[in-house]
Amino acid sequence: MAKKALVIGKFQPITKGHIDLFKQIKKKGFDTLLIGVGHCGIKNREHPLSFDQVKNMLKTALEDMHGIEYKIYKIPDIPDDKKYASHVKKIIKDIDKNTVLFSSNKRTRDCFTRYKHKLKINAPKHNVNVHPAEVRQKIARGENWLKHMPKKLHKYMRKHLKDIKKHCCK
Repeated sequence: MAKKALVIGKFQPITKGHIDLFKQIKKKGFDTLLIGVGHCGIKNREHPLSFDQVKNMLKTALEDMHGIEYKIYKIPDIPDDKKYASHVKKIIKDIDKNTVLFSSNKRTRDCFTRYKHKLKINAPKHNVNVHPAEVRQKIARGENWLKHMPKKLHKYMRKHLKDIKKHCCK
């Protein structure tokens, strides 16, 4: 039986903290990583990257992570916490009773625990303390933001920087 980990996030952008989390999951013996990318459907200050951009960055970031299968899913935002876990489960059909949700976001964890969804929960430790909002702010202010991202994503981010800045700086 596959040992599955579920990670839900916006990944706007992917940081070294996200990569550290994926490595923690692999180290704990999980062989399947289910990644739900939450997205509101439009680019704005909090979502300067499209789902396809995030998906491409995740694939690039994970290409060297051997021994763990990963699947990436688009999770459209809905405004109802009570229905959120069911919404996610309809999209990610691989979730089963043995899937473990890895999330440091209390609201996300609550969506799965308060409304009788029986998933195991793991609040991961933060070995790399950087938040994507901090990276977006640094991009908007023209500060050094690359140090917070995996090196293999630098080229991609530079290529799309003009478009990303347009949305970060609104």
